[in-house]
Amino acid sequence: MNQIWLEAYIAIVEEKSITRAANRLNISQPALSKQVRSLEADVNTKLLTRSSKGIELTKAGQYFYQQAQSLLQETNRTREKLMKMQQTDKLTIGCLPSQPLFSRMLLRIILFLFRIIQKRLSSQ
Repeated sequence: MNQIWLEAYIAIVEEKSITRAANRLNISQPALSKQVRSLEADVNTKLLTRSSKGIELTKAGQYFYQQAQSLLQETNRTREKLMKMQQTDKLTIGCLPSQPLFSRMLLRIILFLFRIIQKRLSSQ
């Protein structure tokens, strides 16, 4: 089971049609059908019944739809939290080597001001 299969399944259920879901996902109908068959094989359960009128969910399919939505929501929340954890409070300051004395003095002033600001922010 993978995220693409879950997204495909959710689209099929919401569109009530494999063809419309394929259009929504911008993939071919046979490719989408194959993803659903792979998903059903993976969970070893028939999730959809297909007919000329469209698709209908089996009882297991109804349960799986709710679970798939929860899984994708949790996956997205986890991904967002991990991305936020990757962000650092890093400051990069560059100085031109052509004015070494001025650059060092300017860098010391900037660092001094930065430390003052950082202390005030962390005490709030």
